[in-house]
Amino acid sequence: MKNNEKNQPTLKEIIENIKFSNDSYISGIRALNIYDFEFDTGDWHTIETWADTCYTLPKSHWLGKNSPNLDTSPYLGYKGIFLADSVLKRMGINYSVPVYAANHARAISDLVLFGIIECGDGSTLMDKWFFDDMMCTHKDKKRVYEMIEPALNLLGNSHRPLLEKWLKDMKNYEIEMNVLKRPLINEDEYNKSLVS
Repeated sequence: MKNNEKNQPTLKEIIENIKFSNDSYISGIRALNIYDFEFDTGDWHTIETWADTCYTLPKSHWLGKNSPNLDTSPYLGYKGIFLADSVLKRMGINYSVPVYAANHARAISDLVLFGIIECGDGSTLMDKWFFDDMMCTHKDKKRVYEMIEPALNLLGNSHRPLLEKWLKDMKNYEIEMNVLKRPLINEDEYNKSLVS
């Protein structure tokens, strides 16, 4: 059903006209809004992101060799791409075609590479605050680092320094945040200071 006001296809119509596979999959913010029941990471704007009132599928939301957009598989392989039908159904989202998607670590890695290759800056689509919000623990962040670090050896000279900078910025921010979360003195020292 077309949106009468704009005469545009609905998100469901767009998605059901795509032949998804490991070479053509949902990524970016849309993939970050597919529930991850194992790691509890990602974004929390599922209704807005998957509503049929969305009439576009931005370039960073549909990637792969068989998509018209960026293919990150030369840098990341096929790690983190999965058949998302069962998860989408649990979320109440049903399509008549199989839908492949990036897990959250892959979606972030894709966004960073998309930013570097298409925009010239890894933080364009995934800055340190957004990264920290999507991947709250060190274990979560480590999954992204492990996925994207091998790309350093595969990127050209103009893109490699941008990924090195992104990784350095994210790791430094993580250290900075852990220092701020750490108590200045331990509980015993605090209790002793109250008695004195």
